[in-house]
Amino acid sequence: MPRIKAFVINVASSDYRRDHFMGQAERLGMPVEVFDAVTPATADLSGLRYDETRARRFTGRPMTDTEKACALSHLSLWRALQQDEAADYYLILEDDSVIFRDVAAVLEAIDLGPIDFLKLSGKKERPMRTVAKLATGERLVRYAFGPLDAAAYLVSKRGARRLEAYCETLFTPIDLLMDRSYDHGVPVYGVLPYPVYAEFCMDPDSPLFSDIGRRVKYADDVTLLERFTVRFHRIVGSFKRKRAAIRLRRMRSV
Repeated sequence: MPRIKAFVINVASSDYRRDHFMGQAERLGMPVEVFDAVTPATADLSGLRYDETRARRFTGRPMTDTEKACALSHLSLWRALQQDEAADYYLILEDDSVIFRDVAAVLEAIDLGPIDFLKLSGKKERPMRTVAKLATGERLVRYAFGPLDAAAYLVSKRGARRLEAYCETLFTPIDLLMDRSYDHGVPVYGVLPYPVYAEFCMDPDSPLFSDIGRRVKYADDVTLLERFTVRFHRIVGSFKRKRAAIRLRRMRSV
């Protein structure tokens, strides 16, 4: 069996969310280490490799400090995995995850040999092909591109190295970058139905509040050129997604 370490990304000050998540893990007998999330208050974001010009031309707005800090949490774990001689894979979860089924049992049912990036949660329907039916009742699938979520996933050393190379210069949120397998070249697999679900809480008075920062469609000072380039990138992205879906359908083996 591959050696797997599990981590939950948790803001150190959020005791309630940490305890809520660890309670789930304890009930499943799932050993998980807490990774103190990078936050705008705890990190020096000035040293981050971030391309604001590209961000504005890609999404029409700069990234928020919360989005940058979130990306740094995932990047930090990918870098740690590459240096970790005691692990082949990291199972990375965010602390707003709800675990529906025994993740360890699901992973034991999968031949992980050819898999570098496995999504255990997702938000969007994507073109896919079934790779295997698992003894636990789920399906292992391969996506044409990712299902837009970073709440729960498994990544190998090789996958971490390739994802880091693509994502280390930020220009859009990390979950969007992780999805773009047609650019970073790491095939995205998934387990359906998902054993984990991200339950965002938008009530600021709740101890489970998910503070992802305010997101807007366009910056107040967006230029006509930036609007044009955003639309151009959307057209290019649509073409890449359609091409990826066609390639997946034509594959004899996934």
